[in-house]
Amino acid sequence: MIPDVWHHFEVELDVAKGTLKSWFNGQLGGIAKFDPRAAYQEAYSPTIALIGNNAKQDQLQNMYISEIYMDKSVQRVVIGNASNYDDLTHYELQRPVRWGRNEIEFSVNLGAFDSSSGLYLYVFDENGVPNKNGFSLCASVDCPSPPEPIQLQVN
Repeated sequence: MIPDVWHHFEVELDVAKGTLKSWFNGQLGGIAKFDPRAAYQEAYSPTIALIGNNAKQDQLQNMYISEIYMDKSVQRVVIGNASNYDDLTHYELQRPVRWGRNEIEFSVNLGAFDSSSGLYLYVFDENGVPNKNGFSLCASVDCPSPPEPIQLQVN
């Protein structure tokens, strides 16, 4: 790990199946299994309160944590820097406002992106699988206006 540089760390925990997956800067770091019976059943676990340093090694660690996000689903929306998900080198998680069956509303978070050109939208389904080809985004003042609605009548 490069010191004094922000890193992106993700954890996917499936308490029902007893699996944990982790990613570091977009690369799968590992998959672990645990006994699901060990999970606390009273809605207090898992918790983000345990994120942080290993207290036994505190003298060797300085850690800053930013933009913590926890959800009860693996469904999510991200904005990335490539048109194909497998080619992403950077992406930013978007906070959902409303998630419907046919519509998703989210608050745009460009994060570390310095511009909105060349960005693509990815939506992860209920199994944590994203669309492979991103939807091109335009989020600047230079975006073209959408076409005017037209009236159609089918006979």
